[in-house]
Amino acid sequence: MNTAPSLAHDRRLPLLDGMRGIAAIAVMLYHAGGMFPGLGAFSRAYLFVDFFFLLSGFVLGLAVDPKLRAGLAPFAFLRLRWLRLWPMILVGVAVGAVPFALVNDLATTLPLLLLAALLLPSFAVPAVPWPLNLPHWSLAMEVLANLAHAIILHRLPTRALVLLAGAMGLALAVAIARAGGSDVGEGAFAWDIALLRIGFAYPLGLALARGHVAREQSGGWIGPLLLPLVVLGALTLLPLGRAVGDALVTLLVLPLGLYWATLARLPQGLEGAMGWLGSISYPLYAIHLPLLALVAMWRHDGPGLLAALALVLASAALLARRFERRQPVGDVIATPRTA
Repeated sequence: MNTAPSLAHDRRLPLLDGMRGIAAIAVMLYHAGGMFPGLGAFSRAYLFVDFFFLLSGFVLGLAVDPKLRAGLAPFAFLRLRWLRLWPMILVGVAVGAVPFALVNDLATTLPLLLLAALLLPSFAVPAVPWPLNLPHWSLAMEVLANLAHAIILHRLPTRALVLLAGAMGLALAVAIARAGGSDVGEGAFAWDIALLRIGFAYPLGLALARGHVAREQSGGWIGPLLLPLVVLGALTLLPLGRAVGDALVTLLVLPLGLYWATLARLPQGLEGAMGWLGSISYPLYAIHLPLLALVAMWRHDGPGLLAALALVLASAALLARRFERRQPVGDVIATPRTA
């Protein structure tokens, strides 16, 4: 009999599964917009990495906080998280090594492959610490947040978590204003913005989880489910500067959207579809960028885009069947191209 502690919890929130899947697809289309024409509507979808950070803090707050406070060893928690994340990390960097090696050479690729398989950055090019699969910066931030969660965050009262998130949010607003946005450019990476993004969202997600049991689920579900599309539409249509829009969405709209979603009841007939969207979100994140790059090396027109999207979705579905059991919603993240 397996006596290892589980990070799963028995109360699922299938609406958040669906939101996670829709946001992951939006991020994929954001990346595709840098390689194929006609996807300008998704040019701000990098913001949904902050939604995934929020969601990760929220779900791990539900699933893990009580276990850590009851005596679950931090190493046991971190081991379970690594076992959860690592298979897709390995698949992603293995796929990412192919286009990288085609452009460079095998001798350059192999050391990077070893580092990336351990989620370690390469400092050969400081602005691109994970060159085989650029979005891995967000998984590295996730692991750091899990470490902080295991050591200190679970010990903090809810008020302290909110104050921490508030301080990080103020610092993030300043950093976004200085950089002109939270996405610092194609393939680029900024440690300060990355740490502030996870430092704001993850503790706030934990704080929202603390009060979740006391909140009655009675709200509507259509609004939260369409939140990614509403956010993208508003950013496209409203006369907001990039920095102002990024800060507003990150610090206000996405946290309110997550809170709103935790109040919603999803019709039972939609739970299967939402669960499927959630199950493919992490595999899709792990493989989409290198697969898009491979197809774009072949052709980067409309038919190439359709072929790339079909390949990513089919591959994610197959990997989900192989690796994804019924994981807690939101305990992994997708990420934008600012890796």
